[in-house]
Amino acid sequence: MLSLLALVILFASCNIDEKKARKVGYDYAFAMANYQVDEAAKYATEETRQTTLVLAKNYTAAVGEEYVKSDTPAKLETVDFTRIDDTTAIMNFHKTTPIKDTRFSLLLRKRNGQWMAHDTIPTMTKTPEAEENAAPEDTAR
Repeated sequence: MLSLLALVILFASCNIDEKKARKVGYDYAFAMANYQVDEAAKYATEETRQTTLVLAKNYTAAVGEEYVKSDTPAKLETVDFTRIDDTTAIMNFHKTTPIKDTRFSLLLRKRNGQWMAHDTIPTMTKTPEAEENAAPEDTAR
C-alpha cells in the first residue's frame, strides 16, 4: 500500500513539473513571437538573455515598428513537448502571423529548481503556404 502511495505522489509531482516546463516554454515563445523581448527575458536563462535576447532587441529595432505591427499578433500552437531528462526538455511550436508561418523548437533547462528557456534551436521552416506568399528574392547582383 505504501509503495502505491509513493508511486502516485511521484507521478503527480512529475506531472506538475511538466506543466511548469510547458508554461515557461509557451510564455517565452509567445513573448518572442510577439516581439515582447523584455517579457521573454523573465523566462530565459542568463545565457539566453545575453545572446538571443540581445540579438532579438537589435533585430526588432532594425526592422522597425511598422514591420513589427505587420507581423503581429502571432498565434502560437505547441506541437510537441519532449522531456529529455530531469533538467532538459524540448518544445516544438507552430507560429502563424499575418505575414508568415513558421515552425521552431525551444530548448528548456531546469536551473536551481526552475524551468527556463535556453535559446532557440535554429530549425525554422516555412510551410508551403508561407512560401507562396513570400516576397520574391532579390536576384539582381
